[in-house]
Amino acid sequence: MLPVLKHIVEADARRVLTGRLGAWWDGRDYVPESNDENTSADQVSAPAPAKGGPEAPAVPSVAPPIVATADKEKALASLPAPSVRRGRDAGEDADPRVAALEALWGSGRLGPGSDALDACMLDAMFARLGDEGGIGFIGVDAQTVIACRERSERPFKAIEWREPGVERLRELAPFAEIAIGDVDRPRGLADASLAGLLTLDCFAFGDHKSGLVTRAHRALREDGRWVFLEVTRCTTRAPAAAFASAWAEPQVASDDEILGLLHAAGFASVHRADVGDLYCAAAAAAFDRIGRELDSVVSGAAPRLLQELSWEMQSARARIRAIQGGALRVGLWSAVKTEGAPNPFGEGAEVMERQDLPVPAERKQAKGPPKKAAKPATKPPPSRKALTSAAPPAHVPPTPTPAAVEIEEEAEAPEAMDQSAVDALFD
Repeated sequence: MLPVLKHIVEADARRVLTGRLGAWWDGRDYVPESNDENTSADQVSAPAPAKGGPEAPAVPSVAPPIVATADKEKALASLPAPSVRRGRDAGEDADPRVAALEALWGSGRLGPGSDALDACMLDAMFARLGDEGGIGFIGVDAQTVIACRERSERPFKAIEWREPGVERLRELAPFAEIAIGDVDRPRGLADASLAGLLTLDCFAFGDHKSGLVTRAHRALREDGRWVFLEVTRCTTRAPAAAFASAWAEPQVASDDEILGLLHAAGFASVHRADVGDLYCAAAAAAFDRIGRELDSVVSGAAPRLLQELSWEMQSARARIRAIQGGALRVGLWSAVKTEGAPNPFGEGAEVMERQDLPVPAERKQAKGPPKKAAKPATKPPPSRKALTSAAPPAHVPPTPTPAAVEIEEEAEAPEAMDQSAVDALFD
């Protein structure tokens, strides 16, 4: 599909993209209805419906990548339909990558997200927030920053590591101080200046993860809280297709790796709640919306935007499948410096809480300082006089065992020590 999209002109964009996306989603080869170059988009027929199924629409819609249950249907119904940047505005006034992501995920979002996910993150952070200090953000969507402004008038400091997203974040959140920096080396966060820190997928794309954790620990006040949404792997390697369209090479970590880094940096209380259902529901709502609004999205869109959009859709579909299959997990974490911090996620959520690092069995020992091994008792070396005048030691044969009785009886008596040989050593 991608080589063809590179040569799309605006007049044919709707016809080709619609047909190829429908064929890709249904797992079949794309065959044009007619070889005539003047064939209109309305003449491209949709795939035949299955037996007993509803009649297929003229323009195939992109189905959600997950099978919705009763609970997920309620979640989908509660999700708002964010505005979409489309057409001339998305193709000319914005970076093609940012415009494509907002076309799929909604205005002000560069990945799967919803008001429900934002509420979970903000509720956890505001559950324990000191009276002093600002709020920091690293890699967070503009919509989340806007939702946080509705709850607090504190100073906001946002670090964005994706260069094309900096201007868009400044446009949508002018009330915040925006700076560009590395995801794993965020600069500009003063020591003990934040009451709360909110980050998104920083471990997934950060190479120097210990540097990220250390800087977050230093930036937080003693009563501050770090809340972050993270996609983690449950296998030795993350599925490559799930991050094929990512901004950077993914460095997805496991839950145990993140937990070890948090404790090593000084976070005494760590909690985790699984939010995979909310994450998948947000992605399903986005796919359902882009299917309904495909005509308006691709109308007059630049070829580069359509290319970025197709990459992101394919990558997101693989990521959702990996989450459903158990290869990836989506967790909402809370890290606090002090011990005994309450669980901010409530009783109904699946929570992982560990206060201590696991200690290997061979390293376990009793409390208190380690005991020093007793040094073996050594006798002082004998003096020269003792060597020359001491009588030879009496021979005390060991208690013979039954098998060695005959050998002991036949052994000759020991010879007396020759003192002249000892004296010759000191002459």
